[in-house]
Parts: sequence; structure tokens; C-alpha cells
Amino acid sequence: MTTQTTNRPNVANKQAILLFSFILLLLFPLISSAQYGNPRIEALYNSGNFVEGPEFIRNVNALKIRPIHNVEGTRYYNEEWLPGEIVLIDNVRTENLDLKMDALNNQVHFKVDENQILGLNSENVRSFYLQKGDEKIYFLNGYTYPRAGITSETFLRVVHQGESVSLLAHHTAEIRESRTSIVATAGSVSGNFVHRTDYYLQKNNGELQKVRKLKKKHVLREFEEYDDELERFADQNDLDFRNEKDVAKILAHFDKLSTRSSR
Repeated sequence: MTTQTTNRPNVANKQAILLFSFILLLLFPLISSAQYGNPRIEALYNSGNFVEGPEFIRNVNALKIRPIHNVEGTRYYNEEWLPGEIVLIDNVRTENLDLKMDALNNQVHFKVDENQILGLNSENVRSFYLQKGDEKIYFLNGYTYPRAGITSETFLRVVHQGESVSLLAHHTAEIRESRTSIVATAGSVSGNFVHRTDYYLQKNNGELQKVRKLKKKHVLREFEEYDDELERFADQNDLDFRNEKDVAKILAHFDKLSTRSSR
């Protein structure tokens, strides 16, 4: 007697694979967008024309960056080169570049090789991010706060960006001349870089509001309707109003409260 084999298990396996693939296709846009976490950043980094780093370097109108000598410290927000991606105003975006944020001139710099650094003025850039470990550090422009010299071309770092409130950091640097620089000899230090970070809140996509300091009273002052609940949440979760990452968690809680109350 001849034994007949059945193909039912194989058919079932193929059907399962097809079903799984279909589910992945449905979920891919959600998985892809989840890495950015908010609509404005998702729109920037999930659209536009993508170009590889080498092609971008060949075609972009960039500035040649020269080192600043005889000044202690660094002009950069991040002293070490970090991988990242840039989105230009025409929605061309690139990755696989080593980037630094120049806090002195409000520029993004990228390394071509060990001997050449190029930079882009903020008027040509919409956004960029720096990848530090598992964290993406986003810089956006398009905000204004004239009293502090913030124009639509000024890069602000995104600390928190939610549906109801955002916390943004403005990084600047200046060269402070040494008192002895007048009689300094050639090759000696004539000054040092001084960095400053200012924080701004933006509620409901409105105007920026400067936070005097990251302290409990200065932060809660902007949320009088919810100040007791936010303070209680901070105490229960051992969060420090002087720590920007903790403040981001507090603001995320505010987003939940304001969303709940608007329903």
C-alpha cells in the first residue's frame, strides 16, 4: 500500500506567514513614526527626499569651518562628534553624518573627514538631531522670542514636546576675553568660551514663555490651575524641578491632565 502525504500543514504555515506579513505591513507606519514621538518631528523625519551622507556633502552649499585658536573651552553644545540626520528647508534629509551643534554661531557642523569640517547656516536647515546612545537629541527652529534674540532661524533643543505644552532649551556661547589678553604673547590663551542655557515653555502652540530658572516655583507659576496636582505628582515620583528630564516627565503628566479635562 502506498502512503499518501498531506500538504495541509504546509498550507497552514504559508497562510500564517502571509497573515503575519500583512499585519506587519499594517503596523509599519506606526512602528516607524513611534521613534520620534510627536507629530511635528514625525512629519519632518518621515517625509521628504532622502539622500546618503556622501551625496549630501557633494551637493549642499556649505561653509568651510575654521578652528578658533587661543580660546579655552569649546564653541559646541556637544564636544564629541555624534551621528545624526539633517532636514533642510526643501525637505531634503540626510543621515550617516557626524554632527556638532555650534552654540556660538547657531549652526550645525558636519565632518567630511579628519581635516575638513563644513557648516550650514540655520536659514537653510529646518531641523537636525544628534544620536547619543539610545537618545535622539532634536533641534528645531521656527520659534520667536524677540526679547532674547530668538528668531525663526534660531535652533532650540526639544526637551519635551507634547500635545498641550513643550519645553525648549536655547543654547548660546560667547567668547569672554581674558583680562590679560591685551599683553598676551602670541600663542597664549586670550579668552574662554562661556555657555548659557535658557528654557522656554510653549503652551498650545502659542508664544514662547521664558522660564526664569528650572525651579519649582518658576515652573509651577505657569500652571496655576494644576500646580497642586503637578507638585503632588513630582513628590510621589521623586522628581526634581531643577532637572530638565524630570521636568519633562512632569510636563508629560500635565499633558495627560489637560487632555482629560478637555474631553
